[in-house]
Amino acid sequence: WVTAIVDGDTVWVLEVIWRSPLASHPLFLVAPVKVRLAGIDAPELIGECPAETKLGKQASNAMQELIPPGTEVILRNIKADKYHQRTGADILSPGGVDVGGEFLKRGLVKTWNGRGLPPSFCPAPLPAH
Repeated sequence: WVTAIVDGDTVWVLEVIWRSPLASHPLFLVAPVKVRLAGIDAPELIGECPAETKLGKQASNAMQELIPPGTEVILRNIKADKYHQRTGADILSPGGVDVGGEFLKRGLVKTWNGRGLPPSFCPAPLPAH
């Protein structure tokens, strides 16, 4: 279940890490996990330029609309991210929509494998005359 939206590529979820095998006693053990969309970079909410900040807010709002807190989601291809502070995963909405793929289609995020510099969301500077 999503508990909080961090920004356009990161959410907090309660992940079920154990489920009772007894149907008569449905017990669950859950843990809070910070999950980042795998292979995706979203613009920052406080960007390096006004265009990035605007797009960062749009991406965060889209996350809020697609999987608001309280939404049960499915995590696939789960891995620790390069900083080991978050989990990287594909996040599927209740309708089976791949959140990262949907955001790519909408132009809200860019692909990034986590190596090297992240992609820029700011317009390229004009060449000097």
